[in-house]
Amino acid sequence: MESVSDRNIRLCSSKQEPNVNLSWMDLSRFRRTVNRLVICGLMTPYCVQSTCLGALALGYPVTLAADGVSIDSKQVAKLIKEWNVKLQAAGAVVNPTAEIAFGSVG
Repeated sequence: MESVSDRNIRLCSSKQEPNVNLSWMDLSRFRRTVNRLVICGLMTPYCVQSTCLGALALGYPVTLAADGVSIDSKQVAKLIKEWNVKLQAAGAVVNPTAEIAFGSVG
């Protein structure tokens, strides 16, 4: 099981843009304190894809919550599986949410 300790969780973004867009410049500023990004979200071919690829391009290790993504389509299961494979091929670690350990809280 992959572990993401509490001190690694420094950044959470509620977004309305196609990627995390604290801006990639802001995200690069956190490089010393953030050493892994766990990504989930809606509209996988847009928001999730661009966030994963942008973070990978900046050199961040990316974990994609395989069951924490979606898409507005009648073929959601098929498309999510395809995108999980594509993003894994790009360098993201793809795990079900239950297999991502976030460490203790409190």
